[in-house]
Amino acid sequence: MDSEISILIFTAALISFVNTALSPNHYVSFIALSKSQKWSNFKIDLITLIYGLNFFPLEKNQKHIHALAGISILLCGISIQFLGL
Repeated sequence: MDSEISILIFTAALISFVNTALSPNHYVSFIALSKSQKWSNFKIDLITLIYGLNFFPLEKNQKHIHALAGISILLCGISIQFLGL
């Protein structure tokens, strides 16, 4: 059981890293704004946290895409756990 959890954690971390590396729109805007406005580290962290918690509304299509991505990850996890796939 511990090895299965370790594999799951490693896979989740790998997917998160690849998603961030391949999607610079996740972080470039924060870098550009913080440099141009000379924000403090605290302000950068606070705004990043607020954005990460999804307080800023997404467009309609983005909400559906994020929901489908979450559902697909959930279904993959369930199939691996219960069906042994």
